[in-house]
Amino acid sequence: MKKVITTFILLCIIFTPELIFSQNSLEDLTKQLQDTEKQLNQIKQDLLKISNEFPISGEGFFLYSIISDINSSEYMIANVIDLILMLPTIKDEYKPEFGIFVQHRLSSLKQDMVYKIECIQIAHVGIYNMDALNLIDKAKDPMRVSLSLFDRSIEVLNINKIKAPQKITRTREVAMD
Repeated sequence: MKKVITTFILLCIIFTPELIFSQNSLEDLTKQLQDTEKQLNQIKQDLLKISNEFPISGEGFFLYSIISDINSSEYMIANVIDLILMLPTIKDEYKPEFGIFVQHRLSSLKQDMVYKIECIQIAHVGIYNMDALNLIDKAKDPMRVSLSLFDRSIEVLNINKIKAPQKITRTREVAMD
């Protein structure tokens, strides 16, 4: 009987969704974004080594274009990390306005990332070097993962729940004679 109860409790713990995000989830999200950024940086460095074999024209043009898109993606992820780290430090009275800015910025960065993935997919056609193709395919995975991390950062920061403070207005009482 104890085994059945223990198993039931473990299943409940495992399959219970986490609805409340804590400071740990902010740290986890930041760590995931940093890991994604490092992966992209390593892939970019490897592609740069391969690109030295190609002239600027032809296949080299496509490869340099892809390297540029990966580099831009790194900066986008770094921007998201900065926004995540900055929002909790903002005074409560400024959070509604700043929260709106952060939400729009995260949405914009997500759209930019989708565009970069599409650009890489298009430029992918002009590459014939198998090592470069493998690295390019490897780069698209963390870029796609970052899209869900952008959405998750809005949830973790609870941007949708930030409300403007209520303004207290004084009413004048008029004395009636």
